[in-house]
Amino acid sequence: MIAVVVIVALGDSLTAGYIDPLRRMPYTHILEELIRRELGVEVTIINAGVPGDTTEGMLRRFEVDVHAHETDYAIIWGGINDLHLGRSPQEVVANLLQLYRRCKAVAITPIGCTLTPTRFEALNKLVREVNEDLSMRCLDEGVLIADLYSILVDRDGLLDPRFSSDGVHLNPAGYRVVAEALYGVFRSLIYGGLRGRGRELI
Repeated sequence: MIAVVVIVALGDSLTAGYIDPLRRMPYTHILEELIRRELGVEVTIINAGVPGDTTEGMLRRFEVDVHAHETDYAIIWGGINDLHLGRSPQEVVANLLQLYRRCKAVAITPIGCTLTPTRFEALNKLVREVNEDLSMRCLDEGVLIADLYSILVDRDGLLDPRFSSDGVHLNPAGYRVVAEALYGVFRSLIYGGLRGRGRELI
């Protein structure tokens, strides 16, 4: 029996890997390869990104898309669509905290993500509000969080055009940066021993 670590990436189009209507480049493929190659861990990453989804939608999908897979870790990255639809930063953070707590209640380790910047300053102001509150709440809740905002923002406080296809979504270079940031989180976990459930490899 070999322990296989199962990670579910729950999110919206940024997780699904949307670049344009005909192309997808999810960061999960890159992250899976990095963990296997660099950490020597047998891992399966399930991409549960749904374009257009909100944190409310992610809560509704939790049982089917996260819990049902005997998941060890859940990367939870969402909220930008909520803000675009007029939800408040406080609502976004509250929903994300619910997701983290639901993970913990079923022995899944949640990994939070700050929201990424956009090329639109009005939206960025809300993004920064979410990130500031979320970072503090994750510290209080003992939830690891990957800072995806600071690695993608330019000197003007906007999404760096080198990493974007349209001012919101990422291009392959952007998804690689995201994968590397999340790899750093899992690398820090390796010293505590990544949990697997002893699934047999076929």
